Amino acid sequence: MRQTLMIFAAVAAFFGSDATAAGIKFQWATRIKEDAAVLKEARANGVDCKDVTLKSLVWVGGGRSG
Repeated sequence: MRQTLMIFAAVAAFFGSDATAAGIKFQWATRIKEDAAVLKEARANGVDCKDVTLKSLVWVGGGRSG
């Protein structure tokens, strides 16, 4: 259980101080899995992943930009 909390804390740090467990689970179930699939396909096709634009990482406005 302690290790799970440590992992959650580490992941939450990348989502910001207002991240909730439910929010992170939602992102994992949607965006993160989709992004991983896009990156795996790119690698399989010899694409350098630095050249891949992930929809979840494109800032579209609203909120804070940095």
